[in-house]
Amino acid sequence: MDRPIGEAATMRGKLEHLMSMVELANVEIQVCPVTIGGHPALTGPFTILHFPMPHDPGVVYVETRVRAVWFEEQAEIDQYTQVMNHLRTLAATPEESRQLLTRKLKEL
Repeated sequence: MDRPIGEAATMRGKLEHLMSMVELANVEIQVCPVTIGGHPALTGPFTILHFPMPHDPGVVYVETRVRAVWFEEQAEIDQYTQVMNHLRTLAATPEESRQLLTRKLKEL
């Protein structure tokens, strides 16, 4: 949003998609405004996957420029979970994020 990737039509499409996702009951979107500055997830994107199996801690998936890495050790999963929890406290609330997305869409 504050770092446009592509033309206005591309950005509009991305924002419209996010706005449609906000309406889903199983989706929660929180935006980290640029104003928060540095944060622990700046090293790159990651995905934490949980499975409905007893005693399965899940996995963390990290995609780099040259390969994908799966972290399966509890200590590794805990580190990424800690980063995600930290991001949730830094990010705008889901309602504030919705308002931010709406405002950015109108600006386009």
